[in-house]
Amino acid sequence: MVFVTGRSQGGESGWDYATVGYSAATGAQRWVARYAGPGRSRDAARAVAISPDGRIVFVTGDSGRDAATVAYRAASGARLWVRRYRGPGYRSLATSIAVSPDGAVVFVTGGSNLSTSPRSAVDWAFTTIAYDAATGARLWTARYSGPGSAHFSSAFWALAVAVSPDSARVYVTGTAAAAGNLPSTATVAYDAATGARLWARSQCCVHADSMALSPDGSTVFTTSVSEFGPLVAYDAATGAKLWENDSIVAVSPQVAVRPGGHLVAVAGNDLEAFNAATGAVLWQDHLPGPAVGLAFGHGGRTLYQTGTIAGRAGGSAISTRAYDASTGTLLWSRSYAALPGGGSNSAAIAINPVTGAVYVTGSSAGPGSGQDYATVAYRG
Repeated sequence: MVFVTGRSQGGESGWDYATVGYSAATGAQRWVARYAGPGRSRDAARAVAISPDGRIVFVTGDSGRDAATVAYRAASGARLWVRRYRGPGYRSLATSIAVSPDGAVVFVTGGSNLSTSPRSAVDWAFTTIAYDAATGARLWTARYSGPGSAHFSSAFWALAVAVSPDSARVYVTGTAAAAGNLPSTATVAYDAATGARLWARSQCCVHADSMALSPDGSTVFTTSVSEFGPLVAYDAATGAKLWENDSIVAVSPQVAVRPGGHLVAVAGNDLEAFNAATGAVLWQDHLPGPAVGLAFGHGGRTLYQTGTIAGRAGGSAISTRAYDASTGTLLWSRSYAALPGGGSNSAAIAINPVTGAVYVTGSSAGPGSGQDYATVAYRG
């Protein structure tokens, strides 16, 4: 099955989480599950993850002033558990979710405020939570607010989380700065069993956006948003910087590592491939619009990219492109818009590891109409 999550207007309940399960083969809608927080809270799911055995779907996001995580049975959409987290201050939020490869633990990251005042612009920290995947019991909570006593300003929080292949370590990255200082990318490693911090590293003057691990778990790759944002490789065990390449011209850059581990790709305004060991540029191509998703298929032979481009008769369209991963040769390009002149916007991409099918999701609407989920499947 294919699972999509986001937010949907829920009438009396206001904005809700809305998660949909589709048949991977036909696109038929199998189930819809909604989650509404207390009262008429504004709820928006931000990320979705699936257990390794495919039996449980986890979603996380913002529910009122809390970070809320929900688990569903993948076959039916039946809700298994809900956990809400606010932390010590006024508000918490969640941006990313990952499941350990052994399927035992769900990790959620984002940020939370230490201040109890809704007007506070400081005292934020990265917040990462580990939940038991079967029961939702909270196992540990880890906060990171930079070295010393500095606290991040309100605009900054963790944006991505990843788990090592052996389920032993958790990595988060995001943008951090003490109030009044330049932003920095912060990347933190934790012991997955206890939440103990193993190392933390920062990269000055850029905004973090995404992160990926090498297949063997030895290297952490992070990308940053700036006019020339660096791709940085860290030793996963020690946090030592292995190399960086600042040739990337990127807006909201995405990063993915080839299954063999020898190539790392980054997509922003351009699509670039790098030697994973040295950071040397292997090939690049200019994209018709900023990328929002990047994934390898066919055992790493094909690299797929999605983003939003200008559509026919105005509006916008969801663009999906396939490349030969070794050479950068464009293999095919497709676009989707529900109606000419309407707004269709890409949000994410995923590959079926068995069939090689490519799934792209986002939102789509015609002129004057509301926004719907739009999910498109292509033969890889």
